[in-house]
Amino acid sequence: MFHVRQVYETIIEEAGQGKSVVTYSVDALGKVGVAFLVFTAAAMVWDIYTAEDKTEAAVRNAVSALSEVVTLAISEVANVAIQAGLRALSIELASATVTVIGAVAGFGIGVVIGIAAGALLDLIFSSGTVDITEGLTPCRVAPMPDGLELARLVKHNYPDL
Repeated sequence: MFHVRQVYETIIEEAGQGKSVVTYSVDALGKVGVAFLVFTAAAMVWDIYTAEDKTEAAVRNAVSALSEVVTLAISEVANVAIQAGLRALSIELASATVTVIGAVAGFGIGVVIGIAAGALLDLIFSSGTVDITEGLTPCRVAPMPDGLELARLVKHNYPDL
């Protein structure tokens, strides 16, 4: 029970530092990170612009971006929890090993969040599809005649009108 409390206190201590996920990511990646974020935003705008259903594309892109930010934040918390758990159990590992373990755990969490968000969006967008022509008889439409041509015929054949 002592180890769990120590892990909990370490997580609370790390969470109190107030790191902004996006700012931290941009600082860590530098100019390459900024270019990547701009490229991602441009790709999202292009995806929405070229989509047949713009609302669905916008919601899907927004949820995708939000799930990435949430995954990054949860990965950071998972990494801190793994480090604290290893410290509490007095297990000495190299820093690179702890980073790899945290990255694998964060990737797994990200996959689960992505699958859940995708399934939820598929459920939402597929629930409203209804065939509006169900039960209706087919409607046949004849082409409309050229009104100007008919007016000329009437004027030519019946000049008194």
